[in-house]
Amino acid sequence: MKSTYFFLLLLLFFPFRGQASFDINPNCKEAYHKIICLQFNEAQGLISLEKRVHPSNNFSVYLENMIDFLKVFISEDKTQFDILIENKSRRIKLFENDPTSSPWKRYVIADTYLQWAVVRLKFREYISATYEVNKAYNLLQENSELYPMFFPNLKGLGVLHAVIGGIPDEYKWVLKLISLKGSISQGLNELTQLLKATKNSDDYKFIYPECLFYLTYVSLHLQGDKKEALQLLPFYNDAPDLITSSPILAVSKASIYLQNGQSAEAEKTLLLVEESSSIFNYIDYQLGLAKLNQLKGDSYKYFFRYLLHFKGENLVKSAYQKLAWYYLVNNNQAKYTEYMQLLLLRGASYAEADKQAEKEAQSVNRPNIDLLKARLLFDGGNYHQALATLQGLEPSKDCNNIHDLIEYTYRTARVFHEMGKTSLAILYYERTLKDGLDKPWYFATNSALQLGMIYEAKKDVTKAKEYFQTCLTLSPEEYKSSLHQKAKAGLLRLKY
Repeated sequence: MKSTYFFLLLLLFFPFRGQASFDINPNCKEAYHKIICLQFNEAQGLISLEKRVHPSNNFSVYLENMIDFLKVFISEDKTQFDILIENKSRRIKLFENDPTSSPWKRYVIADTYLQWAVVRLKFREYISATYEVNKAYNLLQENSELYPMFFPNLKGLGVLHAVIGGIPDEYKWVLKLISLKGSISQGLNELTQLLKATKNSDDYKFIYPECLFYLTYVSLHLQGDKKEALQLLPFYNDAPDLITSSPILAVSKASIYLQNGQSAEAEKTLLLVEESSSIFNYIDYQLGLAKLNQLKGDSYKYFFRYLLHFKGENLVKSAYQKLAWYYLVNNNQAKYTEYMQLLLLRGASYAEADKQAEKEAQSVNRPNIDLLKARLLFDGGNYHQALATLQGLEPSKDCNNIHDLIEYTYRTARVFHEMGKTSLAILYYERTLKDGLDKPWYFATNSALQLGMIYEAKKDVTKAKEYFQTCLTLSPEEYKSSLHQKAKAGLLRLKY
C-alpha cells in the first residue's frame, strides 16, 4: 500500500510524459544544477528517479554522461577515463536512434562528442579528439540551420569557433583536413549572446552557469583580455548562491581575480568552496597561488595538498616550482633546490606553466630573490610594494647576469603599466624589447605584446599593429603559444 502511495506522489511531482524523448523538466534541471555543483551522488539520485518515472526521457542519459565527463576532466585519472569512455558509443547510439524531432537531439549528441574530445585532449589522444570535434561541429551547424532560434546551439558553436580561432599556426593544417572555420571574436559574440539569452529565460536558464564558465575561459585564455574579463564579474555577482555551491564557477571567478592582480579577492572566493578541493584539486592549486602572491606563510600547504591528491600530470611541475619559490623567498635555498629536483621527476610538461617550471629547474641559475618577490607582489596586485622592492635594488650590483638585468627592466615596466604610469611603462618596455630581442626569455616578447595593447588603447592603430607583429616574430622558450595567441587576437581586434 505504501509503495502505491509513493508512486502516486511521484506522478504528482513528475507528471508522466511518455512520448517526450528529450524532456528538460524541473527534475532534470535540478540534476543539471547538482552536476555543475559537483554533487554527483545527489544528481545521480535525481537521474535514477527520472529513469523510473520517465524511462523514455533520454536527457537523463545525457546527464549521466556529464557526470562521467566531469569526473574524468577534473581528476585527469587515466584509469577512470579508460572505464568511463566505454559508455560513450552506447549513449550516442541511443541518442541517434531516438525518433524525436527535437533540437535537443543533435545538441545532446554534439555535446557528448565535444565533452569526450576535451577529455581526450588531456590524454593526448589527438586523432580521436579531432574526429569528435568535427562530428560535434557538423551536428551543431546542421542544428543551427534547422532551428535558428534554438539558443543552446551557441554554447558549443561559441566554444568551437573560439578554440578554432585560437589554434597555433603549426596546427592549422588539421583544420584544413576537417574544414573547420572560426575566430575568437565570433566565439565570444556567440557566448555573450547566449549568456544574455539564458539569464532570464525559464527554458534555458539552467545552462547559464556553464555558459559563464566558457565565456570566462575564452576571454582570459584565448582573447587574452584580462580587463575585459572583469566585465563578467557582475554576472557572477548576480548569482552569489551559485558561487558558494559550484566549485567550477568559484574557480572561474577566481581566475578573473588572479589574472587582474586581485589575489585577496581570489582567496576569499576560493575559501567559500575549499571543502570541495578533495574532489576538485585545482582549488588547492589556485589557493596556493593566491596566497603565495600575497607572500602568506601558509601558501605552501595548498601546493602540498594538490601534489598529494591530484592523480593527473598537469600543473604538477608548476606546483613543485611554486613550493620551491615559497622556500626561496623565505631564504631556504636548500629546500628550493630539493623541490626543483623533484620537479624533474614528476608530472608532464605540456601546459606552458609546466614547461616554464621545467626550464627553470634545468637552469644552472636560481631566480634572483628580490626579483622573484617583486614578481609575486605584482601578481598579487601589491604594486607599490613591488615597485619599492625593485627600486631598492642597484641593477649593476644586485643583478648578477644579463637575464636578471633584463628581468629588472621588464618587471619595472609591468609595475608602472598596472599603476597607470603609461609613459614610464613604455620607456621600460622598449628598453626590455631592445635588450632582450635576441634572447630566449619571454620578457621581450611580452613587452612587445604589452606595447601593442597600450597603443591599441591609445587608438594608435599603426603602432599597435607594429608591436603585435613584432611579438609574433619572436620565439621565446617560455609562454610562446599564449603570447602569440594574444598578439593575434589583438591584430584581429584592430580589423573591426
